[in-house]
Amino acid sequence: MTRTILGMAKSSLDLRGAKAQRLELDLLRLVHAVEKLRASGEDAQGYLLVMTPTQAERVQVWLSKYEADGTVVVLVAEPEAGDLEALRLEKAGNVEGMLAAIMGQEVAGRSSGALGQRLAEELLQHLILEREPAARRADRRPPFGIQWDYFGVTDATAE
Repeated sequence: MTRTILGMAKSSLDLRGAKAQRLELDLLRLVHAVEKLRASGEDAQGYLLVMTPTQAERVQVWLSKYEADGTVVVLVAEPEAGDLEALRLEKAGNVEGMLAAIMGQEVAGRSSGALGQRLAEELLQHLILEREPAARRADRRPPFGIQWDYFGVTDATAE
């Protein structure tokens, strides 16, 4: 039987502002997808990568609250010091870019999340493959048309 693996990676470093709500909604999207796949008879597992232990603790509270334990494994990224510093600088640049936009000033690429996205997605894939060594990226349409940060299967053909 094919095992479907869905993963989402979050690169934010805190839960201030609307970040907590966005994280909760992404978690619920992942839980819903895994539960729907399982209800249809598929073997499915979700993975959610966050950057801090505090975020992971909050996600665990939500998983219990929504009675969804076991649907999603919460992974905590442990980026290397240089990557973490670069991510912090990118996040600070994002804030500067948002403030500049509000004030009608030139944003000039200061609101890019490319580094954080790349770093989080690479860590997500690495940690999934540690837990699911037979996993391979799937080459079919992703479940529910969602562009998952990781979408894989465990069969040898990767469908």
